[in-house]
Amino acid sequence: MQATQPTTSTAPPEVDEQQPQGATLTQAHAVAGCIIGQLTTLPRDIDMKREITGEYSVHIFWGSDVSGVRALASWQGASWELVPSDTSLAVYAETRLRVDGVEVWAWTLLTREEAVAAEQLLAADRTHPTATPGPAPEAEPAALPVPLGESVVAHVPVVQASDSPDTIVFAPVPAPAAGGEQ
Repeated sequence: MQATQPTTSTAPPEVDEQQPQGATLTQAHAVAGCIIGQLTTLPRDIDMKREITGEYSVHIFWGSDVSGVRALASWQGASWELVPSDTSLAVYAETRLRVDGVEVWAWTLLTREEAVAAEQLLAADRTHPTATPGPAPEAEPAALPVPLGESVVAHVPVVQASDSPDTIVFAPVPAPAAGGEQ
């Protein structure tokens, strides 16, 4: 006998798992790079994790140093907390925030003594909360267009020839004389 019914193919479940529902690996990687560029206290570890939802997140760990968690929270205008560990005598200092659509968990594990000192910092941060971040300033101001027909004078170094074809010598340019002519 021959089968007369058409077969329908269905994609295996693994294909669906490759389509994240939230932040992608590329987005998480970009956020991790952006965060690294903002830090002055480098973390011990930065991971990008794929959550059960398929969304990627960034986890940042500092070893016994609350300053990184505080700085990251401050940079994003977020708060940070001290959370007792369920499995040890240590205390987590952590901030959970969203940066450009990516969940970020920054944390460190403190001893009880370190946590006491961190409580004072936390109280100070709650008393004087940081302002929410604004847009980053531009690296350079945008160039203003010059209407056609107008003269523009620029100070450009003079290139002088040298004996070696692999060497270029730049010489200072004297200031233009009054009236714009030299």
